[in-house]
Amino acid sequence: MSVMIHEFFPEIYPFRLWVSIFDNNDEESDEGAYNKRYTAGREGNDMKPLKLGESDGVTYFVTEREGLMKRGVLIVFNGKQGASPQNIAHEATHAARLIWDFLGEDVTGEEADAYLVGWIVKCVGEALSDDDEYRKTN
Repeated sequence: MSVMIHEFFPEIYPFRLWVSIFDNNDEESDEGAYNKRYTAGREGNDMKPLKLGESDGVTYFVTEREGLMKRGVLIVFNGKQGASPQNIAHEATHAARLIWDFLGEDVTGEEADAYLVGWIVKCVGEALSDDDEYRKTN
């Protein structure tokens, strides 16, 4: 089984949002699968090992290796149990902060921030609705 990564593009900002569900039973879905597709941070470092056994989710600023113009945020949840409403909100907030930083904007805490977090949560919901295992339990 390969890692499923959902891609979203907000159209008004020059970045991408990727959402993935980590499957601990899938040997290919460890950090190696993400490392093949992305580099981490602005410097283009290799992805660090995912510590999903120790957390419910993780959020990275990433660049796709195949096209340096595709930059954005990757959110990875630790299986369906990691994608609780609380964790979705938590990771969406991290993602919004990384996006504002990438765009060179200050975090306002106002309407623009709320709309961005809401859009990220909507995208995560769409990615999760495509995941058969998640649909079976929610």
